[in-house]
Amino acid sequence: MSHQSHLLTDDQMRRFIVNGYLTVKANLPDSVHETIYQTTRQIFEKEGNPGNNLLPRVPLIQRVFDCPTVRGALTSVLGPGYYMQPHRHAHITTPGSAMQKMHLDTGNVTRRDYGRRLWRPHRPRTILVFYYPQDTPLAVGPTAVVKKSCYYPRRIDGDAKYELPLCAAAGAVTIAHYDLWHRGMANHSDKIRFMIKFLFSRMAEPDGPAWACEQSAWQTQDDDAALDRNRIWSHLWNWLAGRSEPTSTGPADHKRIAELIKKLDDASDAVGVGAAYALGEIGAPAVAPLIEEMGSKSETVRRNTCFALSRVGTPAVAALAEIAGNVQWPVRGAALDVLAEIGPAAQAALPQIIELIRDDDAEIRSRAVEALGIVGQADTNVAPVLGRCLADEDEFVRRHGALALGRLASGAAAAVSGLVQSLQDENRYVVANALEALKRICTPEAMHAMLAHLQTARWCAATTTESLY
Repeated sequence: MSHQSHLLTDDQMRRFIVNGYLTVKANLPDSVHETIYQTTRQIFEKEGNPGNNLLPRVPLIQRVFDCPTVRGALTSVLGPGYYMQPHRHAHITTPGSAMQKMHLDTGNVTRRDYGRRLWRPHRPRTILVFYYPQDTPLAVGPTAVVKKSCYYPRRIDGDAKYELPLCAAAGAVTIAHYDLWHRGMANHSDKIRFMIKFLFSRMAEPDGPAWACEQSAWQTQDDDAALDRNRIWSHLWNWLAGRSEPTSTGPADHKRIAELIKKLDDASDAVGVGAAYALGEIGAPAVAPLIEEMGSKSETVRRNTCFALSRVGTPAVAALAEIAGNVQWPVRGAALDVLAEIGPAAQAALPQIIELIRDDDAEIRSRAVEALGIVGQADTNVAPVLGRCLADEDEFVRRHGALALGRLASGAAAAVSGLVQSLQDENRYVVANALEALKRICTPEAMHAMLAHLQTARWCAATTTESLY
């Protein structure tokens, strides 16, 4: 049965948006999950953690992600044509293992580390996927998540009561917002527990609902009155559905705008982010005062300003493009991030984004390339620019350049020769992203280069130290 019949319902999509995660079942025979468990355990015992080679070492895992219920869930959240990132990891919890600290994953496997990043955007363009090949009751040490925690830069103390162990039967697959707070719990059993983690990314911007959508409007959800996130959730619902959002059309209420601007620096993230989205709904009248705050000495203000301007969308593009040339790198970087978050609606800023690809700061170049792959997906002049980025001295510029070309798909045919050269790159993620781009370009030249590389790189899962040939 096609995965199309297993797309998420409106209720499931709402639960994903509200809680930041959703669990589905890979409906495969129990023997498949048991074989994956035992094979993974044997590899750990004889070879150690296979890291990114987990899938070629245990190719049966691919059946989990090909299962209609899992494919349907991933398609619903990420749209058709999503990308399984090359980074994956098998997390092991042995008997007696202690509980992890609650944490967020860093960005160093998909983008430059978050150390210099001002904010973590809310739109789920990349998600975490947790697969459990064994039954995972509380005693075995499941992953614990903090529901609703992915929408604030810091954990909200009141959210602690929402921490939930992901106890489930073998075959459970949890899709989670990349910024959901989580941790591995203590293992009080005599059984080894595996949590197999993959990353998946959206490659095309939403142009309509990818789930089985029957209700067009967001249905207001109950939430803690002090932490009401319905503005955020409504925004994400509309973005995932490919719908433009209205902003205020009445006269500018400068007094209210000033009051909300002051709240951007509130000690409570709930208040600050809430004010940001309220400003975003005001739209164009709020742009000028928000742009002034991009140079604030307060990191909290600058971060919340990014949330506000990304919600404003198109009316903020011209001002963001102008400050993208600011001499201060934090302002340039934040402007690029917001333009990327706005997406194709920020196409008018492409000249400024392309200019920053030549910036002296590798951090700025990598953000510019990342933005170009999202904002410029429909522009035929983007591929040659990104192709030149494949030779950059910085690995993250090359990574993002190859991934951005994958987002252009057939529109990146002009960059095939550069992508072929990237198959010899010293960085594994550049190579993986270049292969994905060649697959999506799908010209005879691209396919020949991709298949030739894969023939050489093929991993035989049956070859081990005990069975060499």
